[in-house]
Amino acid sequence: MGVDTETEGCYFTSTEDSLLRDLQDRIRSQNAAVEGNHRTVVFLAPLTADPRARTEQLVPAGVLQLQGAVAAQKTWNEQALVNQDKPMLKILVANTGFAFGRGREVARQVRRLAAKDATLSAVIGITQSRQESVDAINDLGPGMPVIGASVTGDFMAQEARNFFHTQPTNERMAEVMARRAIERHSRKALIIYDREDRYSQELHDDLAGRLGGAHIRVEDPWFAQVPAPRPGSDGATALGLPDLADSICTLHKEHGTTFYAARGSQLPKVLAEVQNACGGDGTTKSSPVPVVASDVNTLIDFKPVPEWAELYKYPAVNLYYVSFSDKPVLNGPEGGSDYSTGQDSFRAAAAAITRAYAESGGSASPSNVLQALRGHVVVRDGIAPDRPFTLPLDRQERTSRPIFLCLAPHAPTVDSHAHCAPGNRTR
Repeated sequence: MGVDTETEGCYFTSTEDSLLRDLQDRIRSQNAAVEGNHRTVVFLAPLTADPRARTEQLVPAGVLQLQGAVAAQKTWNEQALVNQDKPMLKILVANTGFAFGRGREVARQVRRLAAKDATLSAVIGITQSRQESVDAINDLGPGMPVIGASVTGDFMAQEARNFFHTQPTNERMAEVMARRAIERHSRKALIIYDREDRYSQELHDDLAGRLGGAHIRVEDPWFAQVPAPRPGSDGATALGLPDLADSICTLHKEHGTTFYAARGSQLPKVLAEVQNACGGDGTTKSSPVPVVASDVNTLIDFKPVPEWAELYKYPAVNLYYVSFSDKPVLNGPEGGSDYSTGQDSFRAAAAAITRAYAESGGSASPSNVLQALRGHVVVRDGIAPDRPFTLPLDRQERTSRPIFLCLAPHAPTVDSHAHCAPGNRTR
């Protein structure tokens, strides 16, 4: 954990062939190429997996979003070499540890660094909506602008000081997800969520409100603990995985729709249990069980995933998932949801810094950048010309930002985003 300020040899993981190590090396190389007057942004996020878990680990979403930011930095600085109005930008990487476990400590480290480094202008990334994320952002100090990548919790901008969304929030995701049940003419639904996770709880509440407004009854119990509750724990309002799968099978027979509003790393466990309980090998005449999920892009956008997480192995389930991009990802990361949102957070910081740089005579201090963001910054560039937006996002902007509902393929050779529809309609 901490901030990588070294020019060589400092890594957040000991795995030599990891994507994170490669990205740290790429950032060092790209930073070394920066010439003259420049500004610095810090990518702050959980970049390493749970140290207590030896198996069932996925590449953290923050790493995939960092990948997008690194690609954006390269293009931005190439353009800045021939456009003197654009300051060149360096990236520093700050790892808060799994689930922002060391978030406040690392945020205070960034704050001390900003007091010494006059080029540091903004923080980007964050990547997760958690109470720990809010606490870390607030520890950065009152004048530091913070721009999120795939950060959708509505409470983040309400409680985190100087935080700016770049993507649609839970409220909009719930609208897109609920439309699938409405178009199926379901009368019942089940929401799988984690009541100890603010992101999951908020998305559950938004979904329940949307479904209730469409006269779709949300089945009790609403909470399913994933993984199954330990012996002796309070399981009165919880379902273990076998019970959960049975409830999903029963709901499917009644033409209901299941929603998954928890963290994506737990989803394969649920799908495997549903596969065993409802669908066998998928060759029966019964239709696949529809499951509509939110946070699953680490399973979609990064190949290869561990064998246990290969979604095509669950043919008894039709998995619909929310994505902020519909670009193909079969042969590379470019265009994936996390990659695109990581780019967006860097692009937003670059646009705000450029405006502050011009208006302040080359200063672009955090307070100058924050003032620029509050005065509306248009993000339109050659990095992702098909993804323009303006910060701060108003309600209309949040509705018009790219959001798709996609169907996960049942074969490994089919592109993950081959079946995506814009959020205002589904397939």
